[in-house]
Amino acid sequence: MGKDFLLLIFVLLKISEKQLDTKVSVDHYHHLEEDVSLMKELGLKSYRFSISWSRIFPNGDEKYPNKKGLEFYHKLIDLLIKSGIEPIITMYHFDQPYHLIRK
Repeated sequence: MGKDFLLLIFVLLKISEKQLDTKVSVDHYHHLEEDVSLMKELGLKSYRFSISWSRIFPNGDEKYPNKKGLEFYHKLIDLLIKSGIEPIITMYHFDQPYHLIRK
C-alpha cells in the first residue's frame, strides 16, 4: 500500500504511535471491486474521495511517486467510470504525511 501515518491521526486526534491499531478498518484498498459494485447496486451517481498524499508520496518528500499508490487510484477511477459512477476527487483533505512533521 505504501501509505504512511497521517498528521491528522497523531496531532488532531492526539493518538500516539503506540496506540495506533490499523488492523481494523474498512480495508477499501483490498476491496475496491466489491466496494464499487456495492456503490453501483445502491444507485450512486457519484463518489467523492481524496487522493492521499501519503499513498502517492509515503514520506511526503520522495522524488518519484509510489507506483502502487498511483495504480490504486487509476484502478478506482476506472472501476467507477465503468460502473457509471462519476469520480469526484479532492486533491488534499487533511492528509499530510506524518514523516514530514517528524522531520
